[in-house]
Amino acid sequence: MAKRQRNHQVTASFHYLVKSIPNDDEVGEASEEGFTEAEFNRVIARLQDTRPIDDTDDRVIAAIKLGRNLPFNYFEEPEEGLFFGNFEGAYYGQKYRNNRLGVVEADSLNLRGFHYLVTRLRDGKILIGTTYHGAFGDYEGLKNCFSYILAGNYRIASKTLTNASSEIGTGRPISVKLIYRKRGDRAERRPIFGSSGVLAVTSAEYGDNFEQSVSDITEQVRGTVDQRKRALARIVSQSELLSLDEDEIIGCSAVIREEGGQRTIYLLGDNNFSTKFGISAEIDGDGIADPIQVRDEMIRVMREKIIPMLA
Repeated sequence: MAKRQRNHQVTASFHYLVKSIPNDDEVGEASEEGFTEAEFNRVIARLQDTRPIDDTDDRVIAAIKLGRNLPFNYFEEPEEGLFFGNFEGAYYGQKYRNNRLGVVEADSLNLRGFHYLVTRLRDGKILIGTTYHGAFGDYEGLKNCFSYILAGNYRIASKTLTNASSEIGTGRPISVKLIYRKRGDRAERRPIFGSSGVLAVTSAEYGDNFEQSVSDITEQVRGTVDQRKRALARIVSQSELLSLDEDEIIGCSAVIREEGGQRTIYLLGDNNFSTKFGISAEIDGDGIADPIQVRDEMIRVMREKIIPMLA
C-alpha cells in the first residue's frame, strides 16, 4: 500500500468571470454583467463530457494550446448548482530532460491533474476555484477554455479574489501605503502637486497598536473593487487628514515582515496574484491528493472565505 501523508502544499485560489460592458460615454470603468443560466449551462455541458480526448491529434493539441479545450476527467454535482471535478493543465514551451524518458521536446504537452469547483452566483458571476500543487496550477488554461465556451458579443473579464487578512497570516505589518489622485472637477482648487500623492505610514511612526490597526483595515476592505474603494475612502476620511471620494483612490498596499523576509499584500491595486488558501488533504505515493478531501476543503473555503468577500 502506498504511503500516505499530509501535504500542506495543496492550495486553492478563487476567481470569477463576468461580462465587461464599456460605458456609453467612454468615461469611467466598464460595468460588470453576469451570465445567464443558459450561458453557464454551456460550461457545465463541457465539464460533464469526461470522455478521453485524443491528445496525440495535432488538431486537439492546437485547441489546447489556443485555450479552446482541456482534458476534463471527472465531474460531480455535490450540491445543487455546485460542480466539482478534475482537469489536466497543459505545460509546454520549454525543452527539458527526464531521467527515464530522456529529452522532452518543447512542443509536446505535459499534463498535470488539478481540481476545480464551479458555481453560478445569483448575480450571474461564474465563481471558479482551482487547486495548486506546490508551484503548479493552471487557472489560466481553465479560464481560457471557459471564455472560449462563453464567447459572445462582449468582453469576458476574469477577476482575481484576494483576502488581505489571510495574506497577512502570521506576518507582521510594518508599513501601509495609499495612492490617490483627486479629480479635476472638485470645487476646491489644488496646486499641481496637491492633485495626487502617496500616504505612507510605518509601524515606527504610528507606534503601539499598528498591527491591530492594519488588521482592522483589512477586515473592512473586502469585496469588489468598488466596495474596497468605498471602505478605504471612509477610513481615510475618518482620519481627518484627507478627504477622498471612492473614485479617487488608486491603490493601497501593506508591507509584511515574515520569517526574515518582506512581502507586499494588496488591499487594492494592480495585483494579479490571488490568495491561495491552504487545503488539508492526504497525498498518496504518486503525489495525488485525496479528491474527496480536496472537494470538501474547497467547499469549506468557498463558504467561509470567498462568499463573504462577494456579499
